[in-house]
Amino acid sequence: NSAETKPLLHLWSLGIEEQFYLVWPLLLILFFKARQYLLPCVIGVTLCSFVLNAILTPMDRTLAFYMPFTRFWELSAGGVVAILSLRSAQKNESARSLPNALKPQHLQWLGFLLIAFATAILDHKAAFPGYWALLPVLGTCLLIAKDASGTRGLGFLTAKPVRFIGDISFGIYLWHWPILLLMHLSDYKARPYKFVALFLSVLLAWLSYKLIEQPIRAIPVNGKTTKRFLWAGLIATLVIAGTSWAIYRGDLKRSWDATLIDRKSVV
Repeated sequence: NSAETKPLLHLWSLGIEEQFYLVWPLLLILFFKARQYLLPCVIGVTLCSFVLNAILTPMDRTLAFYMPFTRFWELSAGGVVAILSLRSAQKNESARSLPNALKPQHLQWLGFLLIAFATAILDHKAAFPGYWALLPVLGTCLLIAKDASGTRGLGFLTAKPVRFIGDISFGIYLWHWPILLLMHLSDYKARPYKFVALFLSVLLAWLSYKLIEQPIRAIPVNGKTTKRFLWAGLIATLVIAGTSWAIYRGDLKRSWDATLIDRKSVV
């Protein structure tokens, strides 16, 4: 079906992230045995994923958009930033050694402008991710490499309203698509209704942040609670996996039955 009929389609990003967090530690363990090559190895993996993304996007945009191996580079780019930041802190390197054009504040402004530019020009018609994904990814890397709060003009990033949006931003992402989809299916497609959807997304994101995220974070971390979380996660995973498998088998059976009926009708 088309994307406009799938209320949980946006959860594909959770799959990409979880797959990354399963693979990433194993790669770091493997690369860490040769510490001097850690950064080149991580950069190499990042470049390989980016090249795959650039090759596959013109051929099959859906595949390039949803698959982990073509989106891996966007997350591992943050790993490159982390490694560079740690090495810079360990060596106590000073920004004074950089050319004037490469001062952190200039790089941060460049990152902010790249993100703003991507937001302004990219839409559903753009061949994304592809090369276009460089704009937000590179922009984000430049922006987070150093603390931008002290950069003239970018101090607003630490303002309370902006930080509030940052705190609930993932909740907004989780809530916005089902709300927009329900409005689309109910023929509430006019622009004013989109503002209503935005308001509802922010409201629900704030409520879930207050009633779910913060209480969970407040739970003390110890052996007892860790075991409970592990058992709860295992049981939930088994239930979801079993339900998914049953649905999948049911779809296969219906598809097979439909094929047999078609063959009989042809005969």
